[in-house]
This record gives sequence, structure tokens and C-alpha cells, in this order.
Amino acid sequence: EGLDVGQKRFSLLVENIPQRLRSEKKLASYFSKLFPGRVHSASVVLNIPEVDSLNNRRLRVRRRLEKAVAYKEATGENATHVVGRARCLCCGIESRPCVGFRICKNEEVADSVEYYGADLDDMNAEIESLVREKIRIARDGGRQVE
Repeated sequence: EGLDVGQKRFSLLVENIPQRLRSEKKLASYFSKLFPGRVHSASVVLNIPEVDSLNNRRLRVRRRLEKAVAYKEATGENATHVVGRARCLCCGIESRPCVGFRICKNEEVADSVEYYGADLDDMNAEIESLVREKIRIARDGGRQVE
């Protein structure tokens, strides 16, 4: 109880940690040597903008998938879209592609539910792999594990 209360009152933020100490185990060990019996825990917080960026794209794809599913439920028809064509955004709602819905020779029309479902699966796997790698870096301090 006493150490837990102290931990709430006396937490520290330490920046610019040397590369060799950038794992929770190594950081806790380092501070435990400096302050024996006084260290509750150590946590390394990672700055991972690539995960944020991927997650923002994932949310956009999820919204498109949900809209395509709702369209199919409401009309009984498969929603389609032209792959790679920008969407208009009004009041936070994406509409059909900005340019008239004419299809040029080199453009691909896709079933939106299938396309966005596969895209979402790929992004989930990519995010999971990236997060696993960042957790490994936090645990092992960035060194290669063999």
C-alpha cells in the first residue's frame, strides 16, 4: 500500500533516455541502482506516428466499408466505387467521387464491400505487426533479438 501511494505522488517523466536504457527492464534496473528499494516501476513511452497515420487511414476505410454495407442493406444493390478516385467531403460525410461518375479507360470499378473489407484486413495486419515491433523495441531497448 505505502509504495503504491508513493508511486501516485512521486511519478517522474524522464526524457532523452540513452538508447542503451530504452527498455522497461533496463530503465527500472538503472533507477533501482540509483534509488534502492524506492522504484515502483518504469515505463517507456514510444512516439509512433506511423501507427497513428495508419490508424487514421484505417478509420477512413472502416467508415467507407460501413457506408457500403449500409447502402447494400438499404437498396439491396452492391455499392461500387472507382478505385483511386478522390471523394468529396461535406459536413464530415464522404460522398461519391468528386468528378462525374464517368469511368475512364484505365479506371477500375470495384465492389466496395469486398474492396474495403480486404483493405481493412490488410491494414489491421500491418498495424498489428508494427505495434508488435514497437513493443519489442520497448521491451528489448531497440537491439536486434536473435
